[in-house]
Parts: sequence; structure tokens; C-alpha cells
Amino acid sequence: MNTQQSCAFLRSVQVHVAFLFVILAFGLLGIGCTKTSPRSAQPAARTSTIKWDSKSGTGTITTSAAEFQILGNGYVRAQLARDGKKLSLDEPRVAPASDGDYVMHDGKGVYFTLEFDRARVSEATGKLGVGKRIEIPATPLGPAGKGLQRTVQIEVYDDFPNLLLSSAEYKNGGISDFHIERAVEQQHRFSAASVNPGAPPFDMWTFQGSSYDWGKDDVLRLRKNFSQPNSMGEIVKGGYGGGIPVVAFWTASV
Repeated sequence: MNTQQSCAFLRSVQVHVAFLFVILAFGLLGIGCTKTSPRSAQPAARTSTIKWDSKSGTGTITTSAAEFQILGNGYVRAQLARDGKKLSLDEPRVAPASDGDYVMHDGKGVYFTLEFDRARVSEATGKLGVGKRIEIPATPLGPAGKGLQRTVQIEVYDDFPNLLLSSAEYKNGGISDFHIERAVEQQHRFSAASVNPGAPPFDMWTFQGSSYDWGKDDVLRLRKNFSQPNSMGEIVKGGYGGGIPVVAFWTASV
């Protein structure tokens, strides 16, 4: 059974169970009941407490546990709010375009700058609860990206205040084909020295979710010059790789 079939089957089961519950509820209420209770008041709809602010070419999202700073090149710097301090492993480079999101076209990188003055902020609702959704259009830098339209989409939810979901949408607004050879989204630099001055930048722990080498630990302490691809569904040492599409980094404090 494929994934779509499985999901459809599960949805149908849930619908039937819910319908059966309603029938049983009405049946129990109808046995020996002569009075009806007044309709209870509906709870007020929740509204998000997440704050959004933009100025000086950056945007800031503030939650109950974290602050996410969105730079003009698309880099999202996450900071954990703890004991009056803002802690982060993120270490973006000074150069605006070097860490930014980009696409490869005709062998060249096409970089973008976000237009915060055109950002659209709306309430986000779904399985993760209530939150904020921000859509920020971006303009390509240089003639190589002429006609290419990019929109960054960000969602943050109140019930998960230390989590940010980011995606990007590209549209060809020109009159000719635009071939994208590669797309890079949320390329990050981390440094343990950001929260532990004097520590080597690589002195942190990591979770590497892919099945890169069968029997190899997926949680390990980083060493200098460590490198590992995290490909999903490719032939790897010892068989066909899978795993969990997550990569995480942390220290004792953040």
C-alpha cells in the first residue's frame, strides 16, 4: 500500500470512528432523558501572542521562549531566551550574500534581498495550534536572476515557541525558461564559542539523522574536520539508506 493510500485509509477510519461516537452520544442522551441542558458557551478563539517587527533591513519574531532574527539575505538567526540572556550557536558571516539563500543558474549563484516593507503577516492556524505566518518577497541581486520571483514563508506557533518553520517559493516571471541547477535554503554556520567563549567552534554535540553507515552512532561529539552528508534514500555503505531527515547541534547550555 502506498503512502497516499495509507493516509486515505486512516482518514476514513477516523471519520467513521467520530461518526460512531456521535451516534452513541445521542443514543445515550436519548435514553431516559426528559430535560435538555442549556448549550454551553463556546470558548473564545485563541489569538497568537507572537510579535513581529521589521526595521533597518531585518525582521524579528519574538515568542515566549526565543527570538528569531531574519537578515536581509534570508539567514534566520535563532536565539534562546533564558535568564534574561539570548543564547545562540548561530554565527552568520559579516558579508551579506555569503550565507544567504541562493539558487545556481548557468553555473552562477543568484542571491536575493528580502523586502521587509512588503511583508504580509497573518494568523496561522492548523495542527500546531495558533501562531503567525509571515510572507516576505525577495528581489534577486544582479541581472542573472532577472524575472525570477522568490517568496520566503515563515511560520511560528505559540505552543512551540522555540521552533520556526521556513520555506521558499520560486516563480518564473520572465518570458523564457529559467533553469535552476541547485537551490540552497537556510545554510547555517554554528560555533560553540558563541555561548562558551574560548571553546573551539566545533565543540558541540550533534544528531545526524541519515543512515549513512549501518551501525554508526547517530549522536556523537564533533571533532575538527568532521564531515558527513545526510542524504535520504540513497545507496550507502552496507545497503539502502534512510533514517530521519533531521540534523541537530547543541552544547551543554544551548
